[in-house]
This record gives sequence, structure tokens and C-alpha cells, in this order.
Amino acid sequence: MKKKATLVTLMLFFVSLLIPVMATADSNYGTRTLNQGSSGSDVAQLQQYLFDLKYLAHTPTGFYSSDTRDAVREFQRANSIRPNNGFANVQTQQAIQLVWTSSFGNSAPLPTEPKPEPTPAPEPTPTPEPVPAPEPEPTPTPEPVPAPQSNKIILGYYTVDYPGDKISYNSLASYGDHFNAMSTFSYRVDGQGNLHGTAPTDGLALAKSKGIQSYALIHNYVYPTGFDMDIASNLLSRPSARQNLINQLKQILPAHGYAGVNVDLEYIRATERPNYTQFIKELKEELGPLGYTVIVSVTGKTFDDKTSPWGGVFDFPALGKYADYVQIMTYDEHWFGGTPGPVASIGYVERAVNYAVSTIPSEKILLGIAAYGYDWYGSNTKVVNYHSVPKLLDQYNITPSWDNTAKSPFFHYTDERGIRHEVWYENPRSMAYKLALVDKHDLGGIGIWRLGFEDQSFWDEVDKFMKK
Repeated sequence: MKKKATLVTLMLFFVSLLIPVMATADSNYGTRTLNQGSSGSDVAQLQQYLFDLKYLAHTPTGFYSSDTRDAVREFQRANSIRPNNGFANVQTQQAIQLVWTSSFGNSAPLPTEPKPEPTPAPEPTPTPEPVPAPEPEPTPTPEPVPAPQSNKIILGYYTVDYPGDKISYNSLASYGDHFNAMSTFSYRVDGQGNLHGTAPTDGLALAKSKGIQSYALIHNYVYPTGFDMDIASNLLSRPSARQNLINQLKQILPAHGYAGVNVDLEYIRATERPNYTQFIKELKEELGPLGYTVIVSVTGKTFDDKTSPWGGVFDFPALGKYADYVQIMTYDEHWFGGTPGPVASIGYVERAVNYAVSTIPSEKILLGIAAYGYDWYGSNTKVVNYHSVPKLLDQYNITPSWDNTAKSPFFHYTDERGIRHEVWYENPRSMAYKLALVDKHDLGGIGIWRLGFEDQSFWDEVDKFMKK
């Protein structure tokens, strides 16, 4: 039976008075936010407390892997600490220490000497050659933490569209202090489970220097035709192909210091629903014990249409059970292949969130945030973003309009060829309505598509809501 604090939430008010007189084995404990990928003596101290309190099944390793995150999350749930997202901020660390002291006395336990590599969770799926979790060795100085700190996952998507493309890299260099997680759109899968692509080593090195956790994104996008339904079916329907993919991930993740994988398979036949779920289950069963995180990106939907070619394959309750995080792509309500309209009206986004939280633990949900819009003209469409919209407004002397129902900005203009354009896009005002839903439903964070489309005003708005 886990030891649960009595009135922990109320007692936290007095923690700042109690903590100084508690003998602690590590002077760094409680001085920074710890999350997955953190390492050091303070992590070992935290793990010792959790082990003694029966929340953690193994002795300290000094590396904050997924099992430590799950133990922290369970403690937060048991003691009504919000958000219960598995991040050990200073308040949570103080609460854990307070509960330990009330159970065992004022003399804090000395953790065992941290091992250089994380210890797998108990009874893992056997593998012939266990792969260590990424970056187990502590850095010479304490791991940098984004400032100001956030208890939410702020995930940015990093892309390299052509050789020498530095758009996402430049965004990371300029705004990397505003987010704490990054998925690199790097690896295309084929129907046999083989991975094609290369890791953006310069971006990964820069992210590591900023304390950002990076994830390898795998996808079925084939240029220039788009997401390939046959690739997805061939991969998902064959256990041997799924296992081949998992085996390759076990090599790629540690080789490049990834903290886990982000699965972004799209345009999948609805009939593959059980196979997709099984694949995510297998991923978690094999990668989880090695300390890796599994993120899935799914279509935003407002109800479970099991026949939909876009969202029917995604079994939200099952994915919420097996994945660590579920990133809901709540954008492209109107897209380049359709008629003009808002990219993410507040009504659509709110309905999608309401359905998601009814089926998935809220702390596992990452709300999709668009940093772009579309310019429809004739039978064509092109992408606009935070950089290009102000230029258009200035070039054509436009005052944008506001759709108060959709909570989205838009405008029209006629170009030099006499062609009329209709533009719907996102700005800080429209984004604020979406970010408010993260607070309202206590979601795990946000997923931003994509790095390089945004500007400083975008991040200023993110900071208002996400880094309180």
C-alpha cells in the first residue's frame, strides 16, 4: 500500500518553513524542476524518496526516465497536486520530501550511488541487447532548464525540407528558451518497417545544449504525393514489419540521443484500427522499459467515426492507455485541398478537446497549435505564416477582419494579376483562445506545427499561458 499524505495540499503552505530543518542527503534537491531526461544527485534523491514510499519499483539510478515520471505522476494524483503531469517541480519535490519525513522521520535517506545508465523497469520485455536510455551520463554542469520554467510540455516540430534548410534551426536558435521538447520530422517508414532519413545532428546538438528533449518522428509522407495509405497498411498489418521498425528505433534513438519516438502516421485505412493500436502497444512495451517516451500524433475529432479515412483508425481510449502523450492535430479544419475558412476555429478546437478529454487522461493530451494559415486564390492555395502575413498586409494596405464566431482573423486582397485572394490565419489573439483550453482542461501541454513559421509575438503569447 502506498503511503498517502494527509492534507498534503494544505501542508505545502508550511513546507518552506519545514524544509530547512529537514536533514537532506543532497543540497541540490528541490532547487530546479526535474523532468524526463534530467540526471544527477538530486534525481537520485527524488528516486530514493519515491522508492521508500512505494511509488517507484527500483532503487535510484540518477536518471529521470519514464518510470520515474510515472511514479511522480502517481504521487501527484494521490495527493491532489496539479498539474499531475509527472514533472517534479520544486513544489512537488517539497511535497514528496514532506510525505517521506512524516513517514520515516527527519533524517533524509542517502540514495545509493547513481549508476551511469538507467535501470530498466521491473519485468521488462526481454531483449537480446538492451539499449540504454538516451544521454544517461550527467553533464558537467546541471542540465539547463527553459526559463521561465513550465510544468507543461511545449513541443515544437522541427523540419528540414531540403538540403541546407535552416528555417527550423534558426527558430530553435532564436526561441529555444521558450519550449522544452522537439520532434524532428526525420524518418519515413516503408511497408517493410525500414526507416529512411537522417537525424538533424546540428539541431539535436543545439536542442541538447538548451535542455530540450528531442523525439524522432516517424511518418509515411512521400514527396510530392503526400501521406501514403498503402505504406501504412503494409507496415501495420504485418507483425514482422512492426518488429523490424521497433528494432531499428532501438538503434537510432540512442545513437542520436533521442528521448523517444513521435509516431505521425496519417491517412490510414480505418480497417487498420486494431493493428495501429497493437503497434503503439508494442512500441510502449519494448521502448518504455528502456526509458523512452512514446508520443502519437492523431487527427482531431469530435466523435468516434470508425469509418473515417482520417480519424477512424485512432482508438482514443486505447491510445490514451498505451502512449505517454497523444498530440491532437487540432488544425487544418480548412486546408489547402478544400474551401477557404479558419484553420482552427475555436468551436472546432473546443469540440475536439471535449471529446479527447472524455477518452484520454487530460495530462497526456498535447493540444495542436498552428503557426500558419492559408491563402486561397482561384483553384490554388499557399501557406502563410507569422512572417509572411504582416508583409501581405503592408504590401496591399490591408486592415484584417475578425470572425468573432470562429475567433480567427482573415482578409481579402487582389494581386497584381487581378486575382482575388482569401486568407485565414492564426495570430496571438486567436491563439489565446486555444491556449486557454489547456488551462481549462489541465492538458499536458501543446504541440506546435511548426518551428520556423512563428515569430516573437507567437512565443510571447505561449509564455503568457504556458509558463505561469
